Amino acid sequence: MLCAKPGCASDTVGTSKYCRLHRDEAHMLFVERIKASEKARVEKVEKFIRLHEAADRAGNEAALLCRPVPMVVVQHANSFDDKSPVVYREVVDGGVCGFAWVVVRPATSSFSRWAMKNLPRASKNYGGGLCLWCPLSTQSMEIKEAYCEAYAKVLREAGVSAHAQSRLD
Repeated sequence: MLCAKPGCASDTVGTSKYCRLHRDEAHMLFVERIKASEKARVEKVEKFIRLHEAADRAGNEAALLCRPVPMVVVQHANSFDDKSPVVYREVVDGGVCGFAWVVVRPATSSFSRWAMKNLPRASKNYGGGLCLWCPLSTQSMEIKEAYCEAYAKVLREAGVSAHAQSRLD
C-alpha cells in the first residue's frame, strides 16, 4: 500500500497509513500539538488564579471601606405591643445579619469548572450556575454584599458572567 501523503510513492509501515518518513513527521506534529495544548491549559489556569486574586483583593478593599448602617434591637415589655415600654435596647454596629454570594453562569464555563475544583467556598447554585460564597468572617450582610459586588464586578470586567446576591439571616 502506498503512503497517504500526496506526492509520496513509498510503501506504508506497519498499520500506519504513512511511510516511515511521513509517519515520523506526523508523530512529531502530534507531540507538538499536545505540548501546545498543555501550555495553553497552564496559561489558562494561571489566568484564573490571577483573576480570582484580583477579585478577592477588590472585594476585601470594598469590605474595608463599607460602613454598614447600625441595627437597633429592642425588646418591649409586651412582645405583641410595640407601644409597651422598652426593657432592653442594643445597637449592633455591623448592621443586619445575613449572607452574600457571587453567582457565575454558566456552571459549565471554564472559569466555573476551575473554581469548583480549586476554590473551597464554591458550590452549585440553587437557581443554576456556580455559587461562590463570601469568605469574610463577619455577620454583617452589608459588608458581605460590598465584598461580593466588587468581586463580581472584577469577574464581569474579565468577561465572566457574574452577579452578587444576598439574603437576610
